[in-house]
Amino acid sequence: MKPPPRRRTKPDRFQTAANSNPQPADSRWRRAEQKQLLRALQELSKTAGGQAELDYGYLRQHVPTRSESEIRSVVEDLKAKVISSAHISLKKQQWQEEKTRKPIELWTNMASTVCGALEDPLSSAFSQVQTPHLGPRV
Repeated sequence: MKPPPRRRTKPDRFQTAANSNPQPADSRWRRAEQKQLLRALQELSKTAGGQAELDYGYLRQHVPTRSESEIRSVVEDLKAKVISSAHISLKKQQWQEEKTRKPIELWTNMASTVCGALEDPLSSAFSQVQTPHLGPRV
């Protein structure tokens, strides 16, 4: 005889703080809030030149409907997207360069990588071997 069916639950060890406290329904940022945040970030970049730490209090003044932690979270997500986008474009650029390289360029690059600091002595030794001896042989 089969045992009765039971509901399976995840063990507590798999639950994190994010899973245990679901965000409220109004957690989605409206377009107007996003624009306010972006304008405030642009103003901060003009004044600080992008070199200083972000002033989340200043951003909170421009987006009064959101808490500082929510603003911090969105800014961190934006940073991650920018880094990811830059990484992808750099990889595409490297791929294009690899695609357009000629075989001699690949060989030269590989030889310089293998030789390292010994490139000049190896180059002179290689050129001596390749040049024909013009004088009388003894």
